[in-house]
Amino acid sequence: MRSIRAVAVVVLALAVAAGCDDGSPSASPASPAGATSAPASSPSPASLTPAATTVPPGESLEPTRHEPALIDLLPGAVDGRSGNQDFQTGAEMATDPGLQATVAGVALAVYADDESYAIASVSRIRPGIFGDAFYRDWRDTFDEAVCEQAGGVDVGHSEVEIDGRLAFRSACVGGVVIYHLHLDDPDTIISLQGAGPVDLGAMVLDDLRLDMR
Repeated sequence: MRSIRAVAVVVLALAVAAGCDDGSPSASPASPAGATSAPASSPSPASLTPAATTVPPGESLEPTRHEPALIDLLPGAVDGRSGNQDFQTGAEMATDPGLQATVAGVALAVYADDESYAIASVSRIRPGIFGDAFYRDWRDTFDEAVCEQAGGVDVGHSEVEIDGRLAFRSACVGGVVIYHLHLDDPDTIISLQGAGPVDLGAMVLDDLRLDMR
């Protein structure tokens, strides 16, 4: 079973107009020129693994929170393109029932110009959840959802070192490039999808502000 499906909400049609200071979507959002359009809505959450839904007797999980401060881990700008936090979509992500058992906090930002874009989600994972199987499932589910309207997932996957840290890189047949990076203490996953002539996703991961943790 998929441990989490709701994280794929980042593929919402939320392309932000370049230079939008408040990070909210434009009134008539449109993907940057040359970029693959994203689905208009997130896929339905799949079942969570039993391990992910285990709660000690008499206790309950706090709801997933929208944590704008998580975006502080990302660079303020890359290659002259500002990172605009999407507060509205981040708050919507936090209410998705598919995230509640595994994600403690989430936030989202967009880097874009007329030709290239990158959408970055930062997810703080609940204690005791992260592991190899969880992370693999997270990547596979995210990639499938992002690539659903971009020709499907390309067969090529790779591990790449960016700024001394291991990241997983995949792509859609239609050209969208996807990155995943895990940070520990606390367990945090940065997932990015982007397209265009400039690989903004790689640039974001190359300039993380880990001093903000």
